Amino acid sequence: MGERNELRNRDMHISGVLEKQDIEPEKQDIQTQKQDIGMPDGVKPKTKAHIEKLFAAFGHDAVFGRTDVMRILGLTASPASELLKKMLQLGLTEAVTGKGKGKYVFRKR
Repeated sequence: MGERNELRNRDMHISGVLEKQDIEPEKQDIQTQKQDIGMPDGVKPKTKAHIEKLFAAFGHDAVFGRTDVMRILGLTASPASELLKKMLQLGLTEAVTGKGKGKYVFRKR
């Protein structure tokens, strides 16, 4: 084109005021039909989220163990065992006999 335009930063100033956009997030009104598993107060949010995810996967009828917890939550063996231990202490699960060692089911409330 034969033009020689200066592309230096000091020559490329844009004047004018840009308006700030309104990006206020709106709260979504989402209601879900969750079954209550009787979560006690004082459970940390991350632990609560893990327990709810497990309950959504297994419900009251399915038997699960540590390997199932590891697969669903993406945890390693030690944290999965600690979570199962905590759920047992809180009274959310109970040990199942006749299905092998370390098998649990959610208690019905």
